[in-house]
Amino acid sequence: DFGHIKHMSEWDNNPPFYYYCLWVWAKIFGITEFNIRLLSVLFSSVSVCLLFSLVKKHLNLLTGVGAALLLSFHNFSYEYSHEARCYSLVVLLVLLSTICFFYFLEKRTYLSMFWLGLVNFLVVYTHYIAGLVLLFQFVLILIYKRDLIKQFSISIGVFIVFILLRFTK
Repeated sequence: DFGHIKHMSEWDNNPPFYYYCLWVWAKIFGITEFNIRLLSVLFSSVSVCLLFSLVKKHLNLLTGVGAALLLSFHNFSYEYSHEARCYSLVVLLVLLSTICFFYFLEKRTYLSMFWLGLVNFLVVYTHYIAGLVLLFQFVLILIYKRDLIKQFSISIGVFIVFILLRFTK
């Protein structure tokens, strides 16, 4: 039951966002081993495309192709793209967080701050250790863009609001 996912995930090491996604996916496509594993394959495939796009935009085409190939054939990525585990989703969300972070650095709008906060919340709500992404983003702001600390704190505020909404009883 969708309402019990959060309660049941308290017994697991990982937060419940992946299980929410899996529940919706199973309701649409059915519960078979192939369908359940296909969600992770989809997350991995989208991750490769996002990584290619991100690297191509900020570096060049050849580096983008190389990064996409490395992610595609990396043992960790290949292994967990076939498993019904949250790791493919974590990689996807970390890439989305990185894209949102770069977009925030370019545009500095309230909408970019909101999206960055929301995606960072989803990263933490998928796997706790992936929350280090938020710490690294904050360190980068402190080192290179000190003038953006106030705007970045709005993104952190959005993150905290979502944390308080989901992790309180």
